[in-house]
Amino acid sequence: MSNNDPKSMLKMFIFETAHQLEQLEEITIKSEKLNAYSSADIAEIFRIMHCIKGSAAMMGYGGISGLAHVMEDLFDYIRGREDQKIDFI
Repeated sequence: MSNNDPKSMLKMFIFETAHQLEQLEEITIKSEKLNAYSSADIAEIFRIMHCIKGSAAMMGYGGISGLAHVMEDLFDYIRGREDQKIDFI
């Protein structure tokens, strides 16, 4: 099986995305317990969304890529306002 095989690429996409979603879940659970997101958490969430966006776009999954792009934009906005308190409901 070559690296360009669609099944191989799909397996890698699923594996990588699942791992990134696990990281996102860990950050979210930790942040909920602390009732705050650290600057590092915000930057990591942005990075995860950026990676998912790119991988999904490369695979042709526009819906996933679009959703990840919205989340990436949201956390870019939050990241740009680290000096301001932003309450999460």
